[in-house]
Amino acid sequence: GQVVCSKIVRLTIDRPFWNTILFYLMALVIIIITVYVLVRWHFKTLSKRQKQKSILEKRITESKMQALRSQMNPHFVFNAIGAIQNFVIDNDTDSSLDYMNSFSKLIRKTLDYSSRKSITIREEIEYLKLFVKIQNLRFGDRVQFTNRVSRDIDRDLLEIPPMLIQPIVENCFEHAFDDSIKNPKINLHFELKVLFLQITVRDTGRGIKNPVKAKSKGLKLVEERLKLIHPENRLEITSDTIGTSVKIALRRH
Repeated sequence: GQVVCSKIVRLTIDRPFWNTILFYLMALVIIIITVYVLVRWHFKTLSKRQKQKSILEKRITESKMQALRSQMNPHFVFNAIGAIQNFVIDNDTDSSLDYMNSFSKLIRKTLDYSSRKSITIREEIEYLKLFVKIQNLRFGDRVQFTNRVSRDIDRDLLEIPPMLIQPIVENCFEHAFDDSIKNPKINLHFELKVLFLQITVRDTGRGIKNPVKAKSKGLKLVEERLKLIHPENRLEITSDTIGTSVKIALRRH
């Protein structure tokens, strides 16, 4: 009639692995390593982007300076000074003073605009007017220069890269016009498209047989600058028997 209890089995339940000090230490080490790798990758990416940006800015600056040297080349300067000198020799004081004043303004604007990233359309047109006036000395003021800006464009607000059109206008004087052209004209037109600002320079000079291969050094520099500013920018040349048209498409955004 006696009851006896005996211990047969003893069970011990261990703490789960995720609730141990070793697990916490391993998790902390993994987190530290992950953060270190991510931070290092982030700084490496930033450094790479900064380097690419620096290279791109350097190329833009070099291209801009090359364009500047191309625009103010010694040939143009000597021709302008020589033409002004002829006025002095002929005792035409008024004309010599007028053109000397225009020439000095052109040089000042060139130096000013070369240090700026953009200028207004009004400033660009005024610059081109001075340039055409000086170039026209060799043509007896025969070349007519006209400009037209679409009504939806504000000349004082919309800006474009400086000295982008001048090499195209210079090409008209150097290659499009000769004594056989009776009424040489250069027409400049600004108009807005959906995503682009289109700039068209049309001359009434001699046509070009192969516009693609006829790009001068100045036009190649313009094309390079356009691509550096935005990869979607374009420069197109078309030509026929009544003249040549150069179109620049500038991405608006």
